[in-house]
Amino acid sequence: MNFEIEITNVSGAGLSRAVTAQVTNKGSADAHNAWAKAEVFSQGQRIQISGQDYVKQDLGTVKGRTTVIAQATLDFGLFDGLTILQNGAQVLFSVCSDEYIETLTYDYKP
Repeated sequence: MNFEIEITNVSGAGLSRAVTAQVTNKGSADAHNAWAKAEVFSQGQRIQISGQDYVKQDLGTVKGRTTVIAQATLDFGLFDGLTILQNGAQVLFSVCSDEYIETLTYDYKP
């Protein structure tokens, strides 16, 4: 079993971005208690999202050979937003289940 993660859309303006990803369970077995997590870093420093280190969405059971959509809204403070606008950011998007973990790094350049 393994996950394939594809960022399909990044939208928004100002200090907020909505990120949408397709998460595909490439295996034939179900992935139980799955959840997705987004973390943001810029120049090696963690960027707070709505005052937290990350945002998380529960996906439940992801059946074998199926795709689900994960969405996260990333709200940044003024200082962090300026840092991202000046330097870009790396978004770490992880999908975890009882059986498997997969992480995708997405480079955001304004």
